[in-house]
Amino acid sequence: MIEEFESANCLKLDASDERNLVKRLLESRKLLQRSFRILNESRPELIYVAGIECMPAARKMKRVFGSHIVLEIADLPANSYIERFGFLSKPLEALVNRQVSGADSIVITSPYYYSDYYKHRTRFKEEEVFLFENVPEQSVFSGFKKKPHDIFRVAFIGGVRYFDSIRTLFEAGKGVDGLEVLIAGKGPDYERVLELSKTYSNAKITGEYNYKKEIVNLYSEVDLVYAVYNTKGINERLALPNKLYEAIVCGIPIVVSKGTCLEKYVKELGVGFSVSDGDVDELRTLFLDIIGAGNCQLRRISKKESEIKDGFFYENIEQKFLEWILRKLER
Repeated sequence: MIEEFESANCLKLDASDERNLVKRLLESRKLLQRSFRILNESRPELIYVAGIECMPAARKMKRVFGSHIVLEIADLPANSYIERFGFLSKPLEALVNRQVSGADSIVITSPYYYSDYYKHRTRFKEEEVFLFENVPEQSVFSGFKKKPHDIFRVAFIGGVRYFDSIRTLFEAGKGVDGLEVLIAGKGPDYERVLELSKTYSNAKITGEYNYKKEIVNLYSEVDLVYAVYNTKGINERLALPNKLYEAIVCGIPIVVSKGTCLEKYVKELGVGFSVSDGDVDELRTLFLDIIGAGNCQLRRISKKESEIKDGFFYENIEQKFLEWILRKLER
């Protein structure tokens, strides 16, 4: 049955990535009309929704044909995008959660999205929730090998945002002998970070990279992964970023923000450290402690990661996911 599912005809409709709320709603209305027209022709048994804008069309199809709706939630809709609308944020959050509740099942990327959020705001039971974390493909990282190097390198790899957190990283590493800060990637704060980096002699910016071709090489000379974010937003407090799993499969310790579910997860797995977001002195002290101990802390964590890494590859979760989806079709 897995083969039958994988060979089924699939149609993908992309939701809008427009950031202006009014324009986004207008574009979403057009998407609703188009998606319903197409779905009405195919009359699917199951609709997999990867954008909240598609939920009205999916719900309409459910009413007409009884389709089972699976909604993928990569990030909480109630993130900073909604929170920035002031007094409108609560009504918008309620509206979004109402759309989420229209699904029959959900796929989430962090266990805390359910335990700390949707469990108390929706009717979903645990059996209707599938956890598909942001794990990397084993095929991409199969050739990973650490390269020997003399410098202690702390890296922020991925979408370049959270400007204040990156500035904290620069400041904490300033003047620390034998330490280099690496920023790899592009994003909304890239130009600001690039300009700021010019004032730090031990900062290195590599810019955009081809993920499948270059990510392994980037991590090969990294000693500590930096994932300390502003913790004001609910999404940042509950999310588990893909760089956590990349660090694990590469055997590289990670440093994260205190007071987050990410910190809780890192401590449970024993794969890294935590510091207060924005605390330059605390982060610098961590760097000095690691270097002063001859990196023995890093080696201990790396050994732990090598023991658990096989559980954090996409290929090992995919089969379970397909079987879960098929069970929805069999109802």
